[in-house]
Amino acid sequence: MTRSKIPGAVLGGAISIARLPADGLLLVVGGTAWGQGLRGTVDRADATARGLAGTLLGDDQLVEEAERRREAADRRDEAEDLREQADDLARESDAEVREAKVQAERQRTTARKRSKERERKARKRADHAKEGAAEVTAKRKQTARRDAAQKDERAEEKAQEDRLEALQKKSEALAEKEEALAAADEARRLSAAASAAKKERKSNSSDGSGSGS
Repeated sequence: MTRSKIPGAVLGGAISIARLPADGLLLVVGGTAWGQGLRGTVDRADATARGLAGTLLGDDQLVEEAERRREAADRRDEAEDLREQADDLARESDAEVREAKVQAERQRTTARKRSKERERKARKRADHAKEGAAEVTAKRKQTARRDAAQKDERAEEKAQEDRLEALQKKSEALAEKEEALAAADEARRLSAAASAAKKERKSNSSDGSGSGS
């Protein structure tokens, strides 16, 4: 190591020692967002101090070290920004997924409700159709029974009319027969009376002839 580089090395070591408390703290909280911010601040302060010291001392190696540390800090910041963006996207994606799931469940619930409502209306229409069919059937049966009763009533009336007509004819036939019998009896009576009168006249005529002799 040359004499010109001894002060730069000493200052670099002093800067490293000066940041030991911060490095100890970063071991504890470095994984948190606050810890990442603190790391970037410490690294940038380290790079700034080394760069300033290197410029004042004319130590190119210290200046290059400062530049490397600054670039590393920038890359870490960029990486942290990318991680934060990725985390944000992941959270947004998770939120979108959850919202999509909620929306899908709502749609399924709505579809189930609509399906149940359609089934209820279909059953109601079917019940009404059955009731209508049963009512039509009942009316048809009632009409058939009424027609059958009217037919039976007309048949009974016709049968009664036929019986009355037959009885009337039979009565007329009996009356005619009785009249015929009565006429025959009267004819027989008149014939018998005529025969008796004739006999009586003959008898009287015979008796007169005998008296005259």
